[in-house]
Amino acid sequence: MLTLFEAQNEIFSKINRATQIERIPLSEVCNRFLAEDVSAQVGNPAFDNSAMDGYALRSADAVVANTILPLKGEASCGMEPGNLAPGTTMRIFTGAPLPAGADAVEIQGNIRTDHDNICFPESITINQNIRRKGEDVEEGQLLYEKGRQLLPMDSGLIASAGIAQLPVFKKPRVLVIATGNELITPGKPLKPGQIYESNKLTTLLQLNALGAEAVDGGTVDDNPQALREQLAESTRFDFIITSGGASVGDHDLVKQVFAELGTIDLWRVKIKPGKPVAFGLVGDKTHFFALPGNPVSSLVTFKLFVERSEERRVGKECRSRWSPYH
Repeated sequence: MLTLFEAQNEIFSKINRATQIERIPLSEVCNRFLAEDVSAQVGNPAFDNSAMDGYALRSADAVVANTILPLKGEASCGMEPGNLAPGTTMRIFTGAPLPAGADAVEIQGNIRTDHDNICFPESITINQNIRRKGEDVEEGQLLYEKGRQLLPMDSGLIASAGIAQLPVFKKPRVLVIATGNELITPGKPLKPGQIYESNKLTTLLQLNALGAEAVDGGTVDDNPQALREQLAESTRFDFIITSGGASVGDHDLVKQVFAELGTIDLWRVKIKPGKPVAFGLVGDKTHFFALPGNPVSSLVTFKLFVERSEERRVGKECRSRWSPYH
């Protein structure tokens, strides 16, 4: 029987790597895996701008307290600010481009006004209250590496870098099947000996969060022929995941049927919970995972083997809190 580390290496060594790539709009990239490195097309900020509402000026014009400068013009967001003449100040708003010649901004609450004259009670230092071009992200800077799974907050940074579409790996198609005579859909009345099926829904939702195209294959009784029929078209998928029927009981038929249809590369791992897990191949591309039927065992083996195999499939380094080995 393999250890956890040996089993993971065995599975990872046989997983077919993702190769098919598609370009999709930024609005659709959540949970998808990058197929290429992504770099900023523009810097952020894209130009020198004011961090505050206030007055732009040359710091050299207000090196002493109570300097008075005439107000000449206004700089607001989305407009060309023009030039700031020496010895003058310009009204400016948060995020507005800094006028040429200005190198500082004094906040509105610190000044005094006298008609069109602005008094600066304190001396001004260069760069105060200014956000410089590229201060957060420089043009051409690497944002995310190939293999990263994109989260909702990533899209904001990517959008600010001027990128509208991204190359991502195509979603793997995964067929999810629950097995067991005792299983019944939640919401229906239970008969003696029946339990509500829960593994399939959990697996489908976890796969969706991993960026997969998860397909509900239904629930199959502990009947070899029924399972064979259900898996007859399974080679259209990249993965098959079953729960239940992977142990050694008389009604644990999943491993038996998979052995008829393909190759079992691994069965049983020296872990608890989760010992009766199987992995193999149907056809030339369809990997299968036969997970235990116990809900805790099913969840643990999904995290240890299925989720981390998807990361390895797209070239992402596997570092999981579920395992001390990586």
